Amino acid sequence: FNDAGVRICRLEPGSKTQFAAVLKGGNNAEHHNHNDVGSFSVIAGKAMVICDPGGEVYTARTFSGRRYDSKVLSSRGHAVPVIGGQLQRTGAGAQAVVRRADFRDEEDALVLDLTSAYSVPELKSLQRTFVFRRGKAAALTVRDEAAFSEPKGFETALITWGTWKKLSENELLLSEEDGTVRVTIDTGGEPFKISEERLNEDVPTRTKPLRLAITLESPVKAATVTLTVTPR
Repeated sequence: FNDAGVRICRLEPGSKTQFAAVLKGGNNAEHHNHNDVGSFSVIAGKAMVICDPGGEVYTARTFSGRRYDSKVLSSRGHAVPVIGGQLQRTGAGAQAVVRRADFRDEEDALVLDLTSAYSVPELKSLQRTFVFRRGKAAALTVRDEAAFSEPKGFETALITWGTWKKLSENELLLSEEDGTVRVTIDTGGEPFKISEERLNEDVPTRTKPLRLAITLESPVKAATVTLTVTPR
């Protein structure tokens, strides 16, 4: 969907594996906006295992200057980076610029420039590359490449309504209802930590969303972090 900057990726017709992804560009001044430029969701089986948490139960805050105090409406509630400790800013100027859109039978590739979404003067560039592969090696790869004029912190995140566990130092298993995915983390050798946060907002879903943060342990001048999501 060119105007919205949204891509829906599915496997080939007749595939025995149930696996799909939704990739979002857009900007942060959309109708009923959430600060979610560059976010993504992953469906396995019939469940959205990596999710967009959706809206909160409306209150006066929702439609006030404190709207983005909400952890589900701000970028804290979406699978996007945190740069130098800063969440995404609001407004049309925070826009995902499409650098490449290449859709083929065997794989889809979408490259987004997310630099403008962050009010961090030291951020020189932030590019997110999505690659959705079909066939026997079905997977979604999400690669972030960031460059700074001086060392800054880098963090990315996964959002889920389900459960998770560590399989190894760089592998996670996320499950929701009948769907399960494996997430492999590659930080290019930079030490990182994984932490969880329950997004304690009033939401209409049966469980409150869980945020899994993948955080580089030290500030860096350049970061390349790749998450590979595969159906199990």
